[in-house]
Amino acid sequence: MKFVKLYETYLNERSGYRSLVGQISKDIMIAWVRDWNQGDKSGWYRSNYDFPLELELLAEIKFTNTNKLEINGDARAGNRYETDDNGEFYEAEIGIFFEVGRDMLPRYWEEIYYQINYVLRHEIEHLTQDGVNWKSGKEDKDNIDLIMRELINRKLLPDYTYLMLPKEIPATIQGLSLYSKRKKVPLVDVVDTFLNDNKLKPEHKEEILIKWREAAKKIGGIPEF
Repeated sequence: MKFVKLYETYLNERSGYRSLVGQISKDIMIAWVRDWNQGDKSGWYRSNYDFPLELELLAEIKFTNTNKLEINGDARAGNRYETDDNGEFYEAEIGIFFEVGRDMLPRYWEEIYYQINYVLRHEIEHLTQDGVNWKSGKEDKDNIDLIMRELINRKLLPDYTYLMLPKEIPATIQGLSLYSKRKKVPLVDVVDTFLNDNKLKPEHKEEILIKWREAAKKIGGIPEF
């Protein structure tokens, strides 16, 4: 019975995160499309959310003269034990930063929506690994992730190992899984495209896939890839 309850909690958590991502994605798209229609050079959206996670969100898209779509995101876990210079606790934050060629719109709005889902779910996973939204079992045990990041930054580990960082593996899998679900494309194809876009050597791609597949089984509920 204990394990049934744990599994129900896990399903509710996953459903809650996906609902949150869906709501935020909709809010971002409304703001960005509005700003594009107004002829602005960029689109902005900023808001706070408090369920099922507490976070501050900033989302920006720049409309450029290029012919490409670039996506990026970051997360800060927050801290309830330290305060800033104003005496305020450090809140959890997610930043989303896109760039798209103005001439690519409006036809690329649909893909941008799917990419927002990917980035949000990826960064939400990071928020649960530490800080104010921490979930048990998702922490960086023995600081392996931290050590590997430092070695990558010092060029003592190759760049492709970033995709095998203990914190990046579940975040990327969760993000790609939701992208696949929203776009209704098989996850195996989404993963293959993602890794090919990173221009990996075949042996490195296979090394990453082995790690990712092991992690997906532990996460549970992830389609095979």
